[in-house]
Amino acid sequence: MCDIKENRTLLNEKVVPFFEMMQTLFLSLAILAMFASQGKYLLNNLIVIAVLILPSGLFFIVNFVVAHTMEKALKFPFGAK
Repeated sequence: MCDIKENRTLLNEKVVPFFEMMQTLFLSLAILAMFASQGKYLLNNLIVIAVLILPSGLFFIVNFVVAHTMEKALKFPFGAK
């Protein structure tokens, strides 16, 4: 029984914070890998990059606005754990 509590403590104090901090890095690496695998195609067809920038930018802007609007509407404290 004690081992389960120690494992949960280890998980909550070490593993979860690590992956919370590294989430953006892992996402960036995944996106980099996707673009790197098609590098020649993208360099030969720069219009594809221009076509991808608009929907990608809109996605992040809309996500940011919705997240902050919901945070305020639900009265979540900023940075709460």
